[in-house]
Amino acid sequence: MSDRSAFALRLTPDLKAAAKALTKTSFLEPTGNGLKTFNHIVLPSINEAILYLMRQGARTVLHDLEPEIASARDEHTAWQEVAQFFLGNPAADWALPTNFPINTPARKLTEDHVATFIDDETSETEEVEALSERAISRRTALEELSMSQNALAGC
Repeated sequence: MSDRSAFALRLTPDLKAAAKALTKTSFLEPTGNGLKTFNHIVLPSINEAILYLMRQGARTVLHDLEPEIASARDEHTAWQEVAQFFLGNPAADWALPTNFPINTPARKLTEDHVATFIDDETSETEEVEALSERAISRRTALEELSMSQNALAGC
Protein backbone atom coordinates (compact mmCIF):
# COMPACT_ATOMS: atom_id res chain seq x y z
CA MET A 1 0.00 0.00 0.00
CA SER A 2 2.80 2.42 0.84
CA ASP A 3 4.40 1.78 -2.57
CA ARG A 4 1.24 3.00 -4.28
CA SER A 5 1.07 6.08 -2.05
CA ALA A 6 4.72 6.90 -2.59
CA PHE A 7 4.28 6.48 -6.33
CA ALA A 8 1.44 9.03 -6.36
CA LEU A 9 3.38 11.43 -4.18
CA ARG A 10 6.35 11.43 -6.58
CA LEU A 11 4.25 12.51 -9.58
CA THR A 12 4.60 16.06 -10.81
CA PRO A 13 1.76 18.43 -9.90
CA ASP A 14 0.97 18.87 -13.62
CA LEU A 15 0.47 15.14 -14.12
CA LYS A 16 -1.69 14.91 -11.01
CA ALA A 17 -3.83 17.83 -12.22
CA ALA A 18 -4.17 16.29 -15.69
CA ALA A 19 -5.24 12.95 -14.19
CA LYS A 20 -7.75 14.64 -11.91
CA ALA A 21 -9.20 16.57 -14.87
CA LEU A 22 -9.57 13.37 -16.88
CA THR A 23 -11.71 11.83 -14.13
CA LYS A 24 -14.27 14.61 -14.58
CA THR A 25 -14.93 14.07 -18.28
CA SER A 26 -15.21 11.48 -20.99
CA PHE A 27 -13.92 11.65 -24.55
CA LEU A 28 -13.56 9.75 -27.81
CA GLU A 29 -10.28 8.15 -28.76
CA PRO A 30 -9.60 7.05 -32.37
CA THR A 31 -9.20 3.27 -32.61
CA GLY A 32 -6.29 3.61 -35.03
CA ASN A 33 -7.49 0.83 -37.31
CA GLY A 34 -7.87 3.10 -40.34
CA LEU A 35 -11.63 3.33 -39.95
CA LYS A 36 -13.44 6.31 -38.53
CA THR A 37 -14.33 4.48 -35.34
CA PHE A 38 -13.75 5.60 -31.80
CA ASN A 39 -13.54 4.23 -28.28
CA HIS A 40 -15.48 6.12 -25.63
CA ILE A 41 -13.02 6.68 -22.77
CA VAL A 42 -14.25 7.12 -19.20
CA LEU A 43 -11.69 7.25 -16.40
CA PRO A 44 -13.56 7.22 -13.07
CA SER A 45 -10.52 7.17 -10.76
CA ILE A 46 -7.27 9.08 -10.57
CA ASN A 47 -5.34 5.81 -10.66
CA GLU A 48 -6.96 4.80 -13.95
CA ALA A 49 -6.35 8.28 -15.35
CA ILE A 50 -2.67 8.19 -14.36
CA LEU A 51 -2.24 4.77 -15.94
CA TYR A 52 -3.99 5.96 -19.10
CA LEU A 53 -1.75 9.04 -19.31
CA MET A 54 1.34 6.92 -18.81
CA ARG A 55 0.31 4.38 -21.47
CA GLN A 56 -0.88 6.89 -24.06
CA GLY A 57 1.29 9.88 -23.27
CA ALA A 58 0.00 13.32 -22.34
CA ARG A 59 0.56 14.76 -25.84
CA THR A 60 -1.47 11.99 -27.45
CA VAL A 61 -4.31 12.48 -25.00
CA LEU A 62 -4.24 16.23 -25.54
CA HIS A 63 -4.28 15.70 -29.30
CA ASP A 64 -7.42 13.54 -28.91
CA LEU A 65 -9.10 16.06 -26.62
CA GLU A 66 -8.39 19.30 -28.51
CA PRO A 67 -11.09 18.84 -31.21
CA GLU A 68 -13.69 18.04 -28.57
CA ILE A 69 -12.67 21.05 -26.48
CA ALA A 70 -12.89 23.33 -29.54
CA SER A 71 -16.31 21.93 -30.44
CA ALA A 72 -17.57 22.44 -26.88
CA ARG A 73 -16.28 26.04 -26.89
CA ASP A 74 -17.99 26.78 -30.21
CA GLU A 75 -21.28 25.35 -29.00
CA HIS A 76 -21.00 27.29 -25.74
CA THR A 77 -20.34 30.54 -27.64
CA ALA A 78 -23.46 29.99 -29.76
CA TRP A 79 -25.66 29.29 -26.75
CA GLN A 80 -24.23 32.36 -25.00
CA GLU A 81 -25.32 34.50 -27.95
CA VAL A 82 -28.82 33.03 -27.84
CA ALA A 83 -29.03 33.65 -24.07
CA GLN A 84 -27.80 37.23 -24.58
CA PHE A 85 -30.59 37.73 -27.12
CA PHE A 86 -33.14 36.76 -24.48
CA LEU A 87 -31.50 39.01 -21.88
CA GLY A 88 -31.63 41.93 -24.32
CA ASN A 89 -35.22 41.17 -25.33
CA PRO A 90 -37.16 40.27 -22.17
CA ALA A 91 -40.48 40.09 -24.04
CA ALA A 92 -39.18 37.49 -26.52
CA ASP A 93 -40.20 33.89 -25.89
CA TRP A 94 -38.58 32.39 -29.00
CA ALA A 95 -35.34 32.88 -30.91
CA LEU A 96 -35.37 32.57 -34.69
CA PRO A 97 -32.45 32.66 -37.12
CA THR A 98 -33.55 36.12 -38.24
CA ASN A 99 -32.91 37.45 -34.73
CA PHE A 100 -29.15 37.10 -35.24
CA PRO A 101 -26.67 38.63 -37.70
CA ILE A 102 -25.58 36.51 -40.65
CA ASN A 103 -22.49 34.31 -40.12
CA THR A 104 -22.69 34.26 -36.34
CA PRO A 105 -22.60 31.11 -34.24
CA ALA A 106 -26.11 31.79 -32.88
CA ARG A 107 -27.52 32.20 -36.40
CA LYS A 108 -26.01 28.91 -37.51
CA LEU A 109 -27.24 27.18 -34.36
CA THR A 110 -30.82 28.41 -34.80
CA GLU A 111 -30.80 27.60 -38.54
CA ASP A 112 -29.58 24.07 -37.80
CA HIS A 113 -32.18 23.69 -35.06
CA VAL A 114 -35.02 24.78 -37.35
CA ALA A 115 -33.70 22.74 -40.31
CA THR A 116 -34.01 19.52 -38.34
CA PHE A 117 -37.79 19.98 -38.36
CA ILE A 118 -38.27 21.11 -41.97
CA ASP A 119 -37.84 18.65 -44.83
CA ASP A 120 -37.59 19.23 -48.57
CA GLU A 121 -41.26 18.47 -49.22
CA THR A 122 -42.59 21.02 -46.73
CA SER A 123 -44.73 23.74 -48.31
CA GLU A 124 -43.98 27.39 -47.66
CA THR A 125 -46.99 27.78 -45.35
CA GLU A 126 -46.03 24.67 -43.41
CA GLU A 127 -42.47 25.94 -43.26
CA VAL A 128 -43.56 29.19 -41.60
CA GLU A 129 -45.68 27.26 -39.09
CA ALA A 130 -42.82 24.83 -38.39
CA LEU A 131 -40.44 27.74 -37.99
CA SER A 132 -42.55 29.32 -35.27
CA GLU A 133 -43.15 25.95 -33.60
CA ARG A 134 -39.51 24.89 -33.72
CA ALA A 135 -37.78 28.11 -32.78
CA ILE A 136 -35.55 27.95 -29.73
CA SER A 137 -37.41 28.76 -26.53
CA ARG A 138 -35.96 30.75 -23.66
CA ARG A 139 -36.01 27.63 -21.48
CA THR A 140 -34.23 25.49 -24.08
CA ALA A 141 -31.57 28.16 -24.57
CA LEU A 142 -30.82 28.41 -20.86
CA GLU A 143 -30.80 24.63 -20.36
CA GLU A 144 -28.43 24.18 -23.30
CA LEU A 145 -26.22 27.02 -22.07
CA SER A 146 -26.00 25.33 -18.68
CA MET A 147 -25.14 21.96 -20.24
CA SER A 148 -22.47 23.55 -22.44
CA GLN A 149 -20.94 25.23 -19.39
CA ASN A 150 -20.84 21.86 -17.63
CA ALA A 151 -19.25 20.27 -20.68
CA LEU A 152 -16.51 22.91 -20.71
CA ALA A 153 -15.96 22.53 -16.98
CA GLY A 154 -15.72 18.77 -17.34
CA CYS A 155 -18.60 18.02 -15.01
